[in-house]
Amino acid sequence: SSRCASGPTGPRVVTERLRPGSTPPVQTRPPPPTRPTVTETSPALSIAITVLLVLLALTGFGVYLAFGPPSKGLTDPFDDHDD
Repeated sequence: SSRCASGPTGPRVVTERLRPGSTPPVQTRPPPPTRPTVTETSPALSIAITVLLVLLALTGFGVYLAFGPPSKGLTDPFDDHDD
């Protein structure tokens, strides 16, 4: 029987004599790489997302105050001091 092994020059075939009645060795593959979970991601990414969400929330609130129902109570300071 033969199996594949890795040497300094690349893959090579290794031959082994099996005893009568024995089974050949089982070749196993390494487990596939796993994707990082949320708890394993970089803290910088979490901070960047948090800052982005805060800026979007403040921008949205500003647009709501400027053009939404609360804007009816706003006055123009330049019209108050008419020369």
